[in-house]
Amino acid sequence: MNTSPTSPSPEPTDSTAELKSAAKWLVAASGSIAALLVAGVQLKDARLVGGPVAVAALACAGLAIGAVGVILWTAIAVLAAPRHSLARLAELDHEDGGAFPGPRLDEPRTPLIQHIIVERRLELLGPDRDAIDQLATDRSASYRAMFGGQKVRIGGRDYDPAQSGDLTALQSQSFDIELRIERVLDAAEHWEVRRRFSRLTTVGAVAATAFAVGILGFVWITSTPRPSASVTQPVPVRVAAPTAPGELRSLGLRLECAGQTLRGFAVGGTLAMPVVVVEGTATCPPQRIGPSKDLVVVPVPTTSPR
Repeated sequence: MNTSPTSPSPEPTDSTAELKSAAKWLVAASGSIAALLVAGVQLKDARLVGGPVAVAALACAGLAIGAVGVILWTAIAVLAAPRHSLARLAELDHEDGGAFPGPRLDEPRTPLIQHIIVERRLELLGPDRDAIDQLATDRSASYRAMFGGQKVRIGGRDYDPAQSGDLTALQSQSFDIELRIERVLDAAEHWEVRRRFSRLTTVGAVAATAFAVGILGFVWITSTPRPSASVTQPVPVRVAAPTAPGELRSLGLRLECAGQTLRGFAVGGTLAMPVVVVEGTATCPPQRIGPSKDLVVVPVPTTSPR
């Protein structure tokens, strides 16, 4: 095996697998969270809020679900990163200014081809190549020589398979070419996976923030106490008179009214804190009380006459 400084070093395929494994975990986690959100978000709570508040609650829920969807989609893109064939990489190289079999006149513009042709040319292609298609051409030449007995020229050297020394060198050269091709494919795949994973981390940070804002907003909106309806007409109620003397005095009730259930009508205020006119009892005179936080009122269902 060629161990010269320009020999292709192994691509970090473990790193590629780890990045895909992390993306796979995010896909599973995001899918589970999305399912929980769809199943667990109680949109009926948003409907009960009513009006613009309901729209805001639904918008927050949509923001959270959308953020999870963005993370899920971006993570799937990492798993779907392609492993290009040598022919496809050679085609991309040619589209980016490669002039093989002539010399390359301009540096590549696309990041992937620049990574292979410029940044790692000696390591991946070797000192005598400046185009990906040269690897395919040299491999074809080595096959013709070893299996067809043809004289070929590879990397500036002529090989005659009839000569034992050339045949041994040709076999070593063929092994080096195959190794470089494999490393080029690994490098291209790793570059693409790393690019997509980098985008996932950037997009994921923004989406995670949006998710948190959406969830917190939805919980806050749906858990905020809704304003009680105003009393616009008399409503029959039952009033539970408190037992504490201080609470009785704050309502204007006598001590004899303590603990009694008084009949009356809510005539003002709200259903949460109404103004009530209570009927008298043997020990508790009729009077107007409320509104007060100490007033416990239970509406009495009315039945329609048959």
